[in-house]
Amino acid sequence: MRKVIVGGLILIAGLTVAACGGTTSSTNVPTASGSPGSSTAQFGNDLSTVGSDATQISTDAGTASNTGDFAPVGADCQTLLTDVQTLQADGVPTIFSDSVRTDTVTMESDLAAGATDCINGVNNNDPSLISSAASHFQDAGNLVSRINASLG
Repeated sequence: MRKVIVGGLILIAGLTVAACGGTTSSTNVPTASGSPGSSTAQFGNDLSTVGSDATQISTDAGTASNTGDFAPVGADCQTLLTDVQTLQADGVPTIFSDSVRTDTVTMESDLAAGATDCINGVNNNDPSLISSAASHFQDAGNLVSRINASLG
């Protein structure tokens, strides 16, 4: 069971980093061409915070694979969930096209669902929830790729 959880958490960590733009660098935060509005700056800040959360999940999942202590990963996923909820509450920049706005809202929902499944998977030592979280993060990562391609 431990090996399945560790493998799933490492997969989640990698997918979460990808779903959040690959790194926490502001150069990788999706932005629209043209004059950004103030909500675009807030969106970038929120997304950068979510990316930092993903990096922490990755770090702690690596440590958990050696120590067996998954509690920090569950806490990281809770932080990710809270920060994704902030991202959702702040809204999608109005400068984004309708299709990018739709993809962004779906990406945020996938990240929130993934974080919730991660929390519950760690708390209940449940590999099926870890697998579900990884799937949500993969979906979010695919949307990020599409969003980035759309914003060029």
